[in-house]
Amino acid sequence: KNIPCEIKIPSEIVGRDDNPLPDSLKIIKGLCEETCKKISPNEIIQFERFGFVKIEKPSPKSIKGILAHK
Repeated sequence: KNIPCEIKIPSEIVGRDDNPLPDSLKIIKGLCEETCKKISPNEIIQFERFGFVKIEKPSPKSIKGILAHK
């Protein structure tokens, strides 16, 4: 059974004019394999066709992480 996941994708925070960019953080929601329940906090895993994700808050019901590298 797949479990829900939420991945943060950060980008530049400040634009060329030194003003904050409103869309500097995107959040993508999807599903993870059931084996993701065994992942520890701060572990980095590869999501196929997506990139490497640092896991922030794993739980049996959902996974939260942040994109570390494409």
